[in-house]
Amino acid sequence: MNEPVVDYYIWPHYFFFQVLPYIVAAVFFLGCFVRLLISPYTWKSQSSEFLNKRGLLWGSNLFHIGILLLLAGHLFGLFLPAPWLDLIGFTPPVHQMIEVIAGGIAATICVLGLLILIFRRLFSKRVRVNSRWSDWWVLLILGLALGFGVNTLIWGAINDSSGVTLVAAGDYVRDLFSFWSDAWRYTLDLPIWMKLHMEFGLLVFLCVPFTRLVHAWSGIFTPFYLFRPMQLMRLGVWLEK
Repeated sequence: MNEPVVDYYIWPHYFFFQVLPYIVAAVFFLGCFVRLLISPYTWKSQSSEFLNKRGLLWGSNLFHIGILLLLAGHLFGLFLPAPWLDLIGFTPPVHQMIEVIAGGIAATICVLGLLILIFRRLFSKRVRVNSRWSDWWVLLILGLALGFGVNTLIWGAINDSSGVTLVAAGDYVRDLFSFWSDAWRYTLDLPIWMKLHMEFGLLVFLCVPFTRLVHAWSGIFTPFYLFRPMQLMRLGVWLEK
């Protein structure tokens, strides 16, 4: 009797690109909802502005502008079917060119802002001392996700002017959201940089319910604040005997 052949290349792809995205989605939505119920006062950005304002304005604004542009580009490029993009002139080669140019600009803005925030957290003593481990993990994962995304842009500009890789990535994402069981097969031939970018992007979403990243919901879905009791502030006075 012949033993079944185990393909050590296929099964990791099935888990990381078919199973893991649904696990992350479940943790993301359920975790955020549970945090809102049991710990509503932690639902905030936990800004360190009162500790040190230097660098925060530029770093925060550049990072948020860049990340919003990148998210908009991902939503537009990955969720619209290729035939729809073709109708408005976004053929795969044009799509690839726009991704490199527009994505490169947005990524540069975002990375610059993130570097300013990292530098501030490292070299401002008051901010560094009051930082939590979760703050460092968030910066690390965001940095890796952005770094692999930049490598994906560079790889695509050099090796894929036809835009075939973007079409495959879009088909994968749309089929994944359609709960197609074989969506992961689109990732088999994707470049390693894009695969790592996808996985660290998932880690960012996995961190949201447990870190300050949860405040992103506040800008997207502000009615969440309607369910939070009013926060009362009291001034305490020390009395010396």
